[in-house]
Amino acid sequence: MPGSGLSATLTVVSLIGAVQGLLLGAAILARRRAEPGGRLLGLLLLLGGSGVAIIALSHAPIAAAWVRQLTLVEYSAWLCLGPTVYFYMHRATGGRAAWALALHLTPAAVWLGQLSLHAGGAVAELWWPPILGLIGYQVLYTAISTQLLAERWSATQPSGIHRFWTRAWLAVLFLQHAAQIVRYAWAHVAALEDVVPATGAVAFFGLTVLGFLRSGLLGAEARRQRPRYAGSTLSRERAGEIERRLRDALDREKRHLETDLTLERLADDLGVARGHLSQVINERFAVGFLELLQAQRVEEARRLLDGPEGARLTIEAVAARSGFNSRSAFYEAFRRATGRTPAQYRDRA
Repeated sequence: MPGSGLSATLTVVSLIGAVQGLLLGAAILARRRAEPGGRLLGLLLLLGGSGVAIIALSHAPIAAAWVRQLTLVEYSAWLCLGPTVYFYMHRATGGRAAWALALHLTPAAVWLGQLSLHAGGAVAELWWPPILGLIGYQVLYTAISTQLLAERWSATQPSGIHRFWTRAWLAVLFLQHAAQIVRYAWAHVAALEDVVPATGAVAFFGLTVLGFLRSGLLGAEARRQRPRYAGSTLSRERAGEIERRLRDALDREKRHLETDLTLERLADDLGVARGHLSQVINERFAVGFLELLQAQRVEEARRLLDGPEGARLTIEAVAARSGFNSRSAFYEAFRRATGRTPAQYRDRA
């Protein structure tokens, strides 16, 4: 980046963002082990933090020749990042981890294998993936991850930390790709020479700041002092009425058996505000909307598997009748609730 002052600023912002990403990734890995997709989210932050740290060092005014050795880490991180983003979107929206997905990591495996073969040798002897090929690789995985999230968002409504991270992570990647387009479209403009690392550094810095604020690791005391719905206009009487309507919709109308049911549609059908319905679910049921639906659907599946129909129905049929939109989502929710797969539960019955 032109100017030593601007270059130093980029270095500082990049390093702060990298450290925040590494710390947040480690914290998520430590605190979210049981949550589907939690490990992948932590891994994403570790990969992103490592890559941003290398960018920071390579653009530092005091960068030396040894920084080129660190570029090995940067390439490794970026080759693993795209498939990991895809795995994370898959898991956060209810998909099960499948060994077939490991095939997406083939380029990264080849690259890391080459590194192991050249361990201790000259860096110049390595085959380096072309930078445009690496960018295209990242764009491809951003596109398929976005498509996956768009297809599954309304049906699964990722909850907890994933509601924020799935969208925020894609937003950062889109900003990075936009900066890459600008850089290569106006390659002759010297002022845009470092627009890509600058955009990546600032975007990752903002992502990790928001991540820390939402994680509860910072400002936890202030959050405890101010209840989540302190400013809500929902009265106790109105909340009770909404709860009665909701229970009627679940117990009598069996709305949870609709595979495409969303919070917005249910709120419209009940004639209540989406925010008020969400508040009632959080306060009266102590879960989120998706968790409530999954609990109701698992109970329906258990009823089917315990009854005479259970022996005749396939697992796919039980999943469909229980309101799940996929076999993988059904298996994940059922095993988390009962400690058994549906087939194991049926055999026990």
